[in-house]
Amino acid sequence: MNKEIKELNKKISGGKRIVLQIQEIKKKTGVCGWYNCESTENLQFAHVLETNVKGMGRGSWTRLNDYLQNKRSYMIYCEYHHKLYDSYKNEDEYEND
Repeated sequence: MNKEIKELNKKISGGKRIVLQIQEIKKKTGVCGWYNCESTENLQFAHVLETNVKGMGRGSWTRLNDYLQNKRSYMIYCEYHHKLYDSYKNEDEYEND
């Protein structure tokens, strides 16, 4: 964690601290992980391997904690490719039922 974040951590609430840590992870990643996509906007955590965290809107603390424990289970995609990935994933799950 960089020095600026450490200084902010001393001054802010726990919820805001978690949001900043998530933003820092996305910033370090820098671009969408989709092949040939160079988008740096609206980066999101996408489950590529299942973990105990499921569904949308799981909360910042839950998401950060799960990411830190299961980094290989996530990719960082732009919003468009995250939705595209989820649509492919959902089609596969539907066909396997």
